[in-house]
Amino acid sequence: MLKIPVYTQLGSKKEDMTMPRDWEIKVNRKLLSQAVRVYQDRKHPGFSKVKTRGEVKSSTRKIYKQKGTGGARHGARSAPIFVGGGIAHGPKGVKRKLKLSKDIKQQALKSSLSLKATVGKLYVVEGISKLVKTKDAFNMFGKIALSQKIDKNPRFTMVLSEKNKDALRTLRNLRDVKTVFYRNLNAFDTFVGGNIIVDKDVLETQPKKIKNAVIKPTSTKKDRKSSQKKIVAKTIKSRVAKKVTKKK
Repeated sequence: MLKIPVYTQLGSKKEDMTMPRDWEIKVNRKLLSQAVRVYQDRKHPGFSKVKTRGEVKSSTRKIYKQKGTGGARHGARSAPIFVGGGIAHGPKGVKRKLKLSKDIKQQALKSSLSLKATVGKLYVVEGISKLVKTKDAFNMFGKIALSQKIDKNPRFTMVLSEKNKDALRTLRNLRDVKTVFYRNLNAFDTFVGGNIIVDKDVLETQPKKIKNAVIKPTSTKKDRKSSQKKIVAKTIKSRVAKKVTKKK
């Protein structure tokens, strides 16, 4: 069982707590590297696109005859060699195709959190709601860095719960401190975020997995046809019954 140090909002160490079971898994480095690659690729939208010689609005007329001028052979003004012509081998604005499923995202996030815990760069802080001034938050990070003997220029990623969203104002002006809500946390932010500090309210308000969940079987085409036939038969019976009552 991995242990995570717990600090107060003043920066003093309180205790060591066991890591949540959902987070403590075997680190899958191949999956983590795949997730980081996809997140890095998705960070660049790739919307830039230039026009080729076929897309530039220009005449396709040959600018002068092929022979007898003493000049080089040229075709239209839209050639890449001319100013105002098309661009050769420019960006095409290709849509990004790398994706991750929900299960892979969750597993990669758990692997990155477990990796940070094994390295000793995962901490928990309680009483975040009591932080009002940026100066107090700065002192808290400084004391944590001193107690853990972190480098001179440490980087922190503060994982907040929705309950303490007002603390974002206190933390957003700090240098080398990135603030992210737990619902928006991903494997890339955790992996490259330096020292991860988790709000204790995140662990208390974490959604629990439903155990012994009943999975309903999906309906097949035969079941759908039989249900449709039953519905049609019921409507016909009701119409016939109405006609019989009207005749009486």
